[in-house]
Amino acid sequence: MIDLLLRKYGYDKENKVYKKNINSHYQNKEFKIRKKVAKKNYPNYLKEISLHHSISVMDKEVKKFINLLPKKSIICDIGGSWGWHWRNVDIIRPDIKIVIVDFIFENLLIAKKILKDKINKQIFLINDDCCNFYIKNNFFDAIWSVQTLQHIPKYNKVYKNIYNQLKNSGCFYNCNLNINYLIRFIYLIFRKKYLIKGYSNNYYLERSNKKQKEDLEKVFKNKSTTIYSELLFHPDLKIFTGSRNNVFGKIDSFLTGKSSIKKFLARQEAFLIYKKSY
Repeated sequence: MIDLLLRKYGYDKENKVYKKNINSHYQNKEFKIRKKVAKKNYPNYLKEISLHHSISVMDKEVKKFINLLPKKSIICDIGGSWGWHWRNVDIIRPDIKIVIVDFIFENLLIAKKILKDKINKQIFLINDDCCNFYIKNNFFDAIWSVQTLQHIPKYNKVYKNIYNQLKNSGCFYNCNLNINYLIRFIYLIFRKKYLIKGYSNNYYLERSNKKQKEDLEKVFKNKSTTIYSELLFHPDLKIFTGSRNNVFGKIDSFLTGKSSIKKFLARQEAFLIYKKSY
């Protein structure tokens, strides 16, 4: 089944990446910046990741997500970047396969180093743009995306592609930065700008919001579940609890949940939605 997808791409044998030419004009500045970041030399990838994500929190989210899926499922990770979410997948679910799609080729080179011998066995790397990632309908059992669609102004187009690409009863996990009103208030006190929607340093950002949820439910013709996470991890306040062995990070992984009260502290907001089976 995976072969039907991979045969559409050229294959870089040396780097183990399937790829095609990408037209990134609509995100050209961001494209160049992300390539530059990915080309840096990082002595410890997970340490770098822990400055931007809570590893314990997301490891637990990945485990919960993949345990929802039927045997031999195929997952697509949209904007999968360094692919670190899947480094333990062979232990948890050796039966499933994952396709990581990212528009920065250099990100996938780092993913190859992190995921090592899983590449081309359980995990496949594709250098493509998720806005123009067209494949056969009803292909994936699940689609996962973390902090990717928040950088895409025309996210509705991606919603529609994802809906078509999912099999009936397939699920989509879309996680983005939350509008955290506590941090917004703190920023206000110190007269700092708290960006909700717009450009900052050539990056476009639109934090997770009610309209995105409504648009997603309209496309899927179904209701979504909202999940709040990273309640104790706030790098914008210099609160770093993201490393694998951080005690507060482990506690934080148990705080993830659906209660709207958690929105007050959560850094991330995710929408989990299923494609109806007709």
